[in-house]
Amino acid sequence: MRWVGCNVTDFMGMHALGAPRLEDFRLIADLGFNFVRIPLNYRLWAWGKDGVRDSAILIRLDRAVGAALDAGQHVNLALHRAPGYTVSRDGPEPGNLWQCGTLQQAFAEQWRFLAERFAHVGPDALSVNLINEPGEISARMSRDDHDAVIRKAIRAVRTVRADRDIVVDGLNWGREPHPSLLDEDVWQSCRGYDPFVLTHFGSRRDHKHIPDTPAWPLEVPGKGTLNKDWLRHRLKPWFKMAARGARIHCGEFGCSPHLPHSVMLLWMDDLLSVFREIGIGFALWNFRGPYGVLDSGRPETRHDAVMAGHVDHMLLDLLGAHAAAAQSAEPAKSRARAAT
Repeated sequence: MRWVGCNVTDFMGMHALGAPRLEDFRLIADLGFNFVRIPLNYRLWAWGKDGVRDSAILIRLDRAVGAALDAGQHVNLALHRAPGYTVSRDGPEPGNLWQCGTLQQAFAEQWRFLAERFAHVGPDALSVNLINEPGEISARMSRDDHDAVIRKAIRAVRTVRADRDIVVDGLNWGREPHPSLLDEDVWQSCRGYDPFVLTHFGSRRDHKHIPDTPAWPLEVPGKGTLNKDWLRHRLKPWFKMAARGARIHCGEFGCSPHLPHSVMLLWMDDLLSVFREIGIGFALWNFRGPYGVLDSGRPETRHDAVMAGHVDHMLLDLLGAHAAAAQSAEPAKSRARAAT
């Protein structure tokens, strides 16, 4: 069985309250999904040189994880903001995680703390995603820098539970896998935000060479036709990793609500079909919100009293069909590890 589901983002922002609708976890399960990724911002519970912890936020996190587990979901805890690194629009992190020993120690400590807090939850029910979307190889981060930091966090988690499944995002914001980490037996996570000019159409970011009314397939001057074959080529490194026995998952994908609905559905159907060719699961960004099946703000949504929001039924049907196919497939292979 593969992980298929969505992101629940109430613990991510700098001013987040950590208060998701607990009933949503049961709703996600009732819709046919088995996976919830919860992006986390460590600053919601830890700040200052002594790492003072906000117990109220942590209690809310406990309740959210408990509600998801009670609904039969697999929970993935994912640090979106960590000491010294984030891609969040809420502002950068001071310092450089990849080259600062003090920040690396703080990063590993955050994972030791979370690993201990949820040590009672078995590996079939909970996994961890160490850091969201590390960037490109540059003067600020070499591949060796990245791998050294990741290995420290892996040790911090597995010292608490050796059998905990660990997810590592690809480099270049989830686009490049890690052959160098195959020996760690970690999951590797890709992204589904290509072509970026399409998936983030109408956002605040600068998008060149895209028509005022985009389509899929997409004609881009100088680059030709972007279509399903283009997606397959873009994801070729992940096909190769799968062939080497790596366990792969797409931790995030989705489209801006400004992209025409029909275009979004065509693109997503192609993307999820390619994921099926690779043999991987996926998590939509997000459940409730601009990219999600609920309360996206799209005019195509309809209010549903049971789901307590405006539902995109066409998107939900598409996701459901691909989720059913993914969950009926053979499970990804894993090297067994003994629990401590």
